[in-house]
Amino acid sequence: MEQKFRHRLSTYKNHNELQPDELRRRRENTADFIQKHNREILVSTLRLQDKTYLKEIEKEENIAELPDLRKIICSGTFEEQFIATRTLRRFAYKEDGPIHEIIECGLLPLIVERLSSASYKIQYQSAWTLSNIAAEGSKQALDVIKSGAVPILIRLLQSPNDEVKEHVLWALGNVAGHSSSPDNRDFVISHGVFPPLLEIINNSKRHRHIVILRAAVRTFCYLCRGKNPPPDWDQISTALPAIVSLLQVYDTDVLENTCWAFSYISGCSKEQAQAVIDSGACPGLIGKLSHRNLDILKPALNCIRHLTGFTSEQIQVVIDCGGLKEFYYLLTHKSDDIRYQACWTLANMTTSTVSQIQHVINQGIVPRLLQILEHDDMDIRKEACQAISNICSVGSADQVKFVVNRGCIKPLCDIKQDDPEINSAVLFAFKNILKVGEVEKELTNGVNEMANLIRLAGGLEKVYQLQLNGSQEICELAMNAISFFR
Repeated sequence: MEQKFRHRLSTYKNHNELQPDELRRRRENTADFIQKHNREILVSTLRLQDKTYLKEIEKEENIAELPDLRKIICSGTFEEQFIATRTLRRFAYKEDGPIHEIIECGLLPLIVERLSSASYKIQYQSAWTLSNIAAEGSKQALDVIKSGAVPILIRLLQSPNDEVKEHVLWALGNVAGHSSSPDNRDFVISHGVFPPLLEIINNSKRHRHIVILRAAVRTFCYLCRGKNPPPDWDQISTALPAIVSLLQVYDTDVLENTCWAFSYISGCSKEQAQAVIDSGACPGLIGKLSHRNLDILKPALNCIRHLTGFTSEQIQVVIDCGGLKEFYYLLTHKSDDIRYQACWTLANMTTSTVSQIQHVINQGIVPRLLQILEHDDMDIRKEACQAISNICSVGSADQVKFVVNRGCIKPLCDIKQDDPEINSAVLFAFKNILKVGEVEKELTNGVNEMANLIRLAGGLEKVYQLQLNGSQEICELAMNAISFFR
């Protein structure tokens, strides 16, 4: 028996090696290890349940869970915060999404706090969420401003992460982009958005990061929007050299927003229109008048209309850059808005000098203008009427006879009489047409041939009606025209 006991003792794992104290310490460590391991298993299980719960919220999109999301954003792990923030972003993105509930639940400040997270994933989801909230309306954009998000968003424009920059750009654009709230736009500008924004534009263009470039140019465009009041010109003007070069980028979104930016800038004042001209943008903008994409053509034409709306010198620059070459195409465009803008632009171009009117005539577009005057929608006919009236009022006798010989009198007589601007334009045209006929009476046996043409087209009856029913200015113009028929 003793021999058996000794054998067992000799094979015992601690035989003559460890003291009792050491054995006790090892047992305690093992117990601690087991307890810690069990706790980690429990925590891991709870986290797995939280993730499953979060995914269920995402899937169901139940706004009743907003308070729970708030708790998770406050105290969850990075991954849990990411899922919760992504869920909020999806809520906010939905049509008729619970934007009001998100704000009322107190989540907006927490989203702004997450912009400073160490996780890029949480940063860009937070910026994306703010972008969706601000896109809802000017009030929600103001809520984003009041939350203190704008300075942080502008700081994040220098983030090394492209996804963060992209969604920050969208957020800033949506905050500033509501034309009904220029204060929002000015707030973003006042916090120094332009230096980092222009750096992004230049770098993205250089390295061909087209997604970032699209977002940056869109934001710049929104910062240029508005006339009452216009944005800070000192800030905008610094950007023109960088923006001009974007007219050479072959991307639809970039070109569209670049052209709109120039349209907004040039429409504010004569000085800003001149700055656009001085920047060298005219050739690039005029080149877009032949673009087949309406989203690019429309803002480019809008800008050219603005550039021709102030001074004769600015009109001449547009003409010298080939601005009239595409107008026959524009006047035959299937889009009503393009034909309307084209007629309006020609009305601008025919207000100043005989030589500029001759450029219009030489392009062969007067017959097409007369077709529009006779057959198009009334708003477009009105602008065509103004262009023809300007040719008759400002042009030389030969130019007046040219439009008369092309048949301008009949459509001028037939256009409706319930619009004071149209009536004024028609009477000014008749007045100057009749003057030319009066000067040439010696060559026509003492007969004013122009008066006869107007009478035959029914114009005299129109003039009499305007004399009886028009304003004082219209009555005086009508009386002046009638004097040529006596």
